[in-house]
Amino acid sequence: ISLSILCLSLSLRVTDFHQISLHSRSLGAELVRRLTQLRHGNGKRAVIIYGAWANFDVNENQFQSLDVSEKSIGQTDTLQQSLSSIETKLRNAPGPTVAFNVYRHDNSPVGYNEVSKLAALDHPPLQLRTGCFCNPGACQEALHLGDEDVKNNFLTSGHVCGDHHDVIDSNPTGAIRVSFGKDSIWEDLDALVVFIEKMFVKKYGLVDHDAVSYEKSLEKDDFNFDVQKKDSPEEVSFRARKCDRILSEMYIFPIKSCAAMRVSRWKINRRTGRLAFDREFALVDATGTAMRLNAYPMMSQIRSSIDLDQRIITVKAPNMSNLVLSLDCDDSSENVQKYHEKDSIRVCGNSCGGRVWGSHDATKWFSSFLGVRCWLARHYQKQMTDVISSAGTPLHVSSSVAAPVPKGKSSEEKAFANEAPMLLLSQDSINALNSVLLSQGQRRVNPCHFRPNLVVGGMESLATASCMKGSDEVQTRTNPEDNWSSVTFKEKSLELSAVGQCARCSMVDIDPSSGMKGKTLRALADYRRKKGEIMFGVFYSGKSRNNQEELCSGDEVWIEEGDHLTCTQKAVS
Repeated sequence: ISLSILCLSLSLRVTDFHQISLHSRSLGAELVRRLTQLRHGNGKRAVIIYGAWANFDVNENQFQSLDVSEKSIGQTDTLQQSLSSIETKLRNAPGPTVAFNVYRHDNSPVGYNEVSKLAALDHPPLQLRTGCFCNPGACQEALHLGDEDVKNNFLTSGHVCGDHHDVIDSNPTGAIRVSFGKDSIWEDLDALVVFIEKMFVKKYGLVDHDAVSYEKSLEKDDFNFDVQKKDSPEEVSFRARKCDRILSEMYIFPIKSCAAMRVSRWKINRRTGRLAFDREFALVDATGTAMRLNAYPMMSQIRSSIDLDQRIITVKAPNMSNLVLSLDCDDSSENVQKYHEKDSIRVCGNSCGGRVWGSHDATKWFSSFLGVRCWLARHYQKQMTDVISSAGTPLHVSSSVAAPVPKGKSSEEKAFANEAPMLLLSQDSINALNSVLLSQGQRRVNPCHFRPNLVVGGMESLATASCMKGSDEVQTRTNPEDNWSSVTFKEKSLELSAVGQCARCSMVDIDPSSGMKGKTLRALADYRRKKGEIMFGVFYSGKSRNNQEELCSGDEVWIEEGDHLTCTQKAVS
């Protein structure tokens, strides 16, 4: 028998602490009942409850005798008997706090950080407390973690209380906690259960349709060759792993997190894969941290353009006079602050060398427009060691998709970019996302929402495939660039290698033209989640060809919108 009616009836009678206790415990019992009933299509439980509620049976003996039918609620005596009965049953129930974790259909845990982030994107947003709740001992006992497990979590991953290492070696390091009180209502717990079921419970079989392999698109006649020709299987397989694309849009971002500068023709470094002057500058606050668009949406209104002939950068913003700075001569005073390795600029947790650029007028210009004291910093061309994770990959690039990067790699290769010098996105991916946004009643987005350097198109969209789940047809969207190992500009002797997928944050919600926030990240979460991160776009870096032609022509080459690209498919094991 559902406890929802009891929750409602008790909430109407909350007049003292005794009634508050009954009210909150009834909500806890109803939440536990509904969570324990959540099952994947293969019958496995989607939620594991911890603590006293794990052993409290809310489905059978505890509440079977309650008469809460519509007829009984209409009768005062019968209702009073029902409420008296629930008071007796709830007297021995655990307190109104429920701790749990969510599990996938393959019994792998969903990290509490992932659940919390997605809950914050729900409508309306849900705020959950996660981690060990300042009680590491109880957390260790509930999760069956031994002392050695806790030590190894710290030694191997650096896990400490309050960080975001929610799953280590396929084991959760914390949990999710829900507490009820006087002001809690049934709709609160209902919103949580509906959210968990919608986002994490797989009802229809075991196929992970969010990660449908791009290789399936090879079955379509989307490539520029005729498989009916009498070619050897090896030749057909080789050609099938390559496809032709066109560079449709190209952008640089002279000042990190500020507006894009679209360029039709631009220089790129073949060795590093970085477009000239991309993320060359950043706005830095008083703590030495690079300011970001999601914290300062007005940065989207700061537009800069670079004149390679005159060697100047011109910065514009609404209601501000133009700011013109030299690319060669620093106008700042001799005693201007300079950031070295010891006191470097922090970009998403990583350290970069930099120095303040421009005169006092430049500092005043940016500070006045944004309403916060800040400085324009230019990347300092000094050999520095990138922050490297224990797995040998740059921080903030998912280790599951990133290739190892040698330690000691110069920050010159990516300047103030977060992870890699180049971000690539296909028009197919944008089209697929827009179909999701339109189905949710949201506005379309354009590539600039995601701040890519290269946007590739030119082929019939491969972004939408359909599959059947029982009697329901479900649209499965894939992003072709996920499966490219490299992109080659044959006419330019330029080859770029995929480094890893780009994990997105709330920055993609900001409209680059207006600075207003939308719900783009929430739409991406519906179909682009991968092990706790929301992926969209792929990072690339340069790949040296080590031939005589490159040695003779130098490191820099010009690329243009309209250039033909050859995209090489990742090898299938």
